[in-house]
Amino acid sequence: MDDVVRPSAPVAAQRQNGRSNRGGRSAQRVPWWQAAPELAARIESGRPVPPAAWYRLGDGWLGVAADNGPFRSRFRTLFGECAGNGPTSGDITVSCQVRSISAPAVALVSFDDPEPLDQVGFARAVFSDRGYEPAPTPHAGWHLFGDAILAAADRQILVQRGPQWQGFVGSLAVNRVLRLQRDVLFFHAAAAGIGGRGVLIVGTKGSGKTTLALALAARGHAFFGDEITGVRTSTRDVVPIRRAASVRAGPRSRAVARALASRRFATDRFPDGTTRTRVNVGGVFPDAAARPARVEQIVFLRGFAPAVRHESFAAGPQEARLLTPLACTLWEVAPERRVMHLLSLLAGVRCAFLDVGEPDATARAIEQLVEA
Repeated sequence: MDDVVRPSAPVAAQRQNGRSNRGGRSAQRVPWWQAAPELAARIESGRPVPPAAWYRLGDGWLGVAADNGPFRSRFRTLFGECAGNGPTSGDITVSCQVRSISAPAVALVSFDDPEPLDQVGFARAVFSDRGYEPAPTPHAGWHLFGDAILAAADRQILVQRGPQWQGFVGSLAVNRVLRLQRDVLFFHAAAAGIGGRGVLIVGTKGSGKTTLALALAARGHAFFGDEITGVRTSTRDVVPIRRAASVRAGPRSRAVARALASRRFATDRFPDGTTRTRVNVGGVFPDAAARPARVEQIVFLRGFAPAVRHESFAAGPQEARLLTPLACTLWEVAPERRVMHLLSLLAGVRCAFLDVGEPDATARAIEQLVEA
């Protein structure tokens, strides 16, 4: 296949100092993304993909078909515990196909989604913490995020295969599935099941959610997720997203420290510059399998402290702002409806602030809160 990208006439006219080779001057190479429509069409028509691998994410299925081995491997590392045989009739289903070429080193990502989506606006909302601001290009419907990601208005993305492309594509694919589950609230939170009772652990990045979820898993409690957790609006049932846990450097429960020292795990470099260990919780703590549970306790992590301390409180409308719903779960849902769901959740559970201390002691404090 011809991998040389030929820009369209309007784009070529925008070149500076690149009119010809006369006088020994070579034409200046234009950015790869300026030929987006032609490049996308060429890759889509000429690059087959292998059969899809299917992952159950909450109540929906995501099919991932990629000719890029590292992308397939990364997704399997992250969501291996969610792998399954695939959807049946009537299931929520989104398909993601990734086709890549070597020159230029780009990949075309195509989504098959049952509902229309303003993909540019959606990506901006999902990645709001990364400072992505879409910029228009000469091609209608195509917007540039930074200098390596080009998103079409509906179902396609062109990405330059640099350090962050896999995380961007994978996160966007997962969020496309979650946003279709209108009867589930998805939170940036960890969750565990203690004696059949669900506990939601809410906190900012680096506040200890993963540390505590793993500490509880090591003690035989159900692990539902350390980063994303769903709660069914009608029943408060926990909807697990058992992604591989993302473990930062720092304090760990004794059992978790022993488990991590006894074997090798994959690592990930995050946009914030930190390196984290990816832990398949089911393989390390088989007794922490997800079991049915309703949320009965929400723990809001208040920060690290020399000693564990918790403070129970009766939640009201003001406390709804403490919850951390994902952007995808708010997408195109009437704000008043989601506020009602959040208030209903708070009204039906016990709430407590928690100062995080030594991991094992903090895990015991959460057990006491839930079992009280």
